[in-house]
Amino acid sequence: MRFHPWPMACYGPRRILILGGMTNNVSTLSENWRPPVSFEERLRGALIPPRLYYGLRARRELKKGEAELRILPFLIDPTRNAVDAGANKGVYTYWLERLSAHVHAYEPNPKMFDVLKSGVGAKATVHHAALSDQAGSFALRIPKTARGTYSNQGGSLNHDKVGNSFGDVIVDTHRLDDQRIKNIGFLKVDVEGIEMAVLDGALKTIARDRPTLLIEMEQQHPKRPIEIDLKRVTDLGYRMAFLRKGVLTDGALFDPIRHHTNAPSPQDYVFNFIFLPIEKVGV
Repeated sequence: MRFHPWPMACYGPRRILILGGMTNNVSTLSENWRPPVSFEERLRGALIPPRLYYGLRARRELKKGEAELRILPFLIDPTRNAVDAGANKGVYTYWLERLSAHVHAYEPNPKMFDVLKSGVGAKATVHHAALSDQAGSFALRIPKTARGTYSNQGGSLNHDKVGNSFGDVIVDTHRLDDQRIKNIGFLKVDVEGIEMAVLDGALKTIARDRPTLLIEMEQQHPKRPIEIDLKRVTDLGYRMAFLRKGVLTDGALFDPIRHHTNAPSPQDYVFNFIFLPIEKVGV
């Protein structure tokens, strides 16, 4: 495994596609830089085979992680394909492999992509790219932590989300509508602040296939009321639901203040939203 130093201004400026609603103040980037692997990660990689780690992590998260993982069997049609936008290490990808006909997983962070690719089985196709509303190249901004490492989960194409200490890596972006994936029954989106861009690049697919959607949304990322983005999705002909303390709840009962911006406890904080086609559940 090769390790790359902090980017140096030795390659000269590179043209970067600026996606809608985003800003980029980076003028020079190293095309070789990638988030370094920590000692703990190298040790784990030496001791645990990738496929084993992939499964162990997914099963651990099923027990202790996001509650939405535990209701996936009720949301997924096993005869249809799934898409995982922002797959990271593949916790959702692992279960989508087992529940859907085939899963296409998109992960732009090169470090996380390597972990994902080494773990998946035959029913998963992994794409080293991000989904968005335009095809091109963009700088994925990866925040640096207080420990001096780089976040495995906080990388974003929304540069306003990331603080002043970061590393940039140039990644490819695609529109889901251009990917020629048919019969999509489930779309999971966890992309750290560019959720609406992903949907804008998937409008034809959504209209054609009417997949169930699972979208992580947090008001702090796009800096606008979460109700605006929720309405944009429901206006596509969807009915919203969410898990409230483990109970599937009608989206009409979602209180943006009590359940999101000023939730009284972590258990009350809602950031994952389920959208079901209204033709399947009624208005």
